[in-house]
Amino acid sequence: MGCRRVVGIDGSFLKGQCKGQLLTTIGRDPNNHVFPIAWDVVDIDNKFNWKWFLQLLEVGLGMDAGRGMCVVSDQHKGLLEATKEVLPYVEHRKCARHIYANFRKVYSGIQSRNLFWKAAKSTVEGEFKNHMDEIRQISPGAYEHLMVREPNTWCMAFFSIGLACEAVENGIAECFNAVILDARKKPLLTMLEEIRLYMMDRFWRVHPSGKNEFEVRNGLESYGVNIEKRSCACRLWDVSGIPCVHAQASIMLTHQDPKTFISKWFGTAMYISSYSSNILPVNGNNLWSKATYIKPLPPLERRMLGKPIVKRKRHVSERDDKFSQVCSKGRTIQCQNCQQKGYNKKSYMDYITQQIKELRKSCYTDVDIMRCLGITKAHLEEFGYVVDWKEVDRVMKKKKDMDKEMKWKDVEMDKAIKKKKKKKDMEDGGDEGDGQEEDVEGDGEGDEVEGVEAEDVQGNDEGGEGVEVESENVQGNEEGVPVQQGHFGNHMQQRTRRPSKRIILQKLKKKVVDPFGIGMYEDKALVID
Repeated sequence: MGCRRVVGIDGSFLKGQCKGQLLTTIGRDPNNHVFPIAWDVVDIDNKFNWKWFLQLLEVGLGMDAGRGMCVVSDQHKGLLEATKEVLPYVEHRKCARHIYANFRKVYSGIQSRNLFWKAAKSTVEGEFKNHMDEIRQISPGAYEHLMVREPNTWCMAFFSIGLACEAVENGIAECFNAVILDARKKPLLTMLEEIRLYMMDRFWRVHPSGKNEFEVRNGLESYGVNIEKRSCACRLWDVSGIPCVHAQASIMLTHQDPKTFISKWFGTAMYISSYSSNILPVNGNNLWSKATYIKPLPPLERRMLGKPIVKRKRHVSERDDKFSQVCSKGRTIQCQNCQQKGYNKKSYMDYITQQIKELRKSCYTDVDIMRCLGITKAHLEEFGYVVDWKEVDRVMKKKKDMDKEMKWKDVEMDKAIKKKKKKKDMEDGGDEGDGQEEDVEGDGEGDEVEGVEAEDVQGNDEGGEGVEVESENVQGNEEGVPVQQGHFGNHMQQRTRRPSKRIILQKLKKKVVDPFGIGMYEDKALVID
């Protein structure tokens, strides 16, 4: 087989009616492309199923207990234990992306992320220790967290030589899982048939080997290169199998072709050997003979709590699509309807719907919502809200009646004020000591006359010299006969009686503050009994 002896193993969930997992083994061809080797469907990815899958893989590839082989996977406990039992001599690398995903949950930040990837891609053990020391200075807990995860399984500085693969991630397996995403939503036979057709289509394609050229400068750094041993002090040539920039500079000085120093795994012979075999065609089910075996039962359905999840849970390191996005020109998206930033014309309805919900929680009526948001009846119905327009019309009519009544009360109050002022002017112009009485023309019901009060006068029982005081509607003296008030020193004391009912009309403007900064005003009457 022409692929390099480095395989990526991973499992992915089936999203169709039959639940389960698809176990895959992916290799790398000499052109560093994805090369699917084997795949299988199981009910769950536990130690037993992984062990069975690896045993078949060892027999099919002739792995010899893993000697001279490398396996890249995530940190699944069942897979790690099965690999130790079936392939005890294999070099087991762990995906650095999964290591960082767990690391970021506790220790996030740009500086920690950059130092982690520098440490993971260090080709020399001394360089790795320097980056780890920087991490320890920032956070001792982060340093302990990474050292417990066995750095020899995810750092390039500890990889063995001869495998011609410097990858620290299991990206080839993730890439294949993304390609067959739609196929995993279909029934088992349809899914397997689509994967087979996809592989057959890949074999028909032509992939040229091409030239490997590197144009990288190291500045003032210097490294030692051994052309005969095909080794460099940076160890990138030793691990990847391709001459690094330092090696290429040395080879060019000797007037040799750098292509002759590339590992054999990148050669045309190995590339042709990888695709020399073909996938045999399979006849349709109309030509299949009936099987005499017992008909298999459908798999047991494992029902989990809650609503079934179709989408894959994203890692913390993956991008999270937020509501507010930035376009390619670097400017924030702006809505064409309301000219607000943070959303576009398509998501305008979602924004307005959210604002309507907030206003309804604040006990706003449909009329107030239309005023705040500046929308009409048709717009409110367009956003999916059933509006009782009879109730809206009733509220609007009631408000108009209240405004009309308030205007009438204002007129009546002005009349009462003018009448009181006229009465006061007449009192000031008359005689002060003749005890003349004046009957006040009041309203029969006494509901809308303000400032007119009845005076209950206390008499002098001792018959002392009194002072004449005008009486206005004195209780018990309907004709307005003068009443003598007792003399208490040099001052006159009188006691007033509060009428049975008095209505004070006061015009208030109450401001209702809404979350959008739009003020609404209402006219109300304050009634005191």
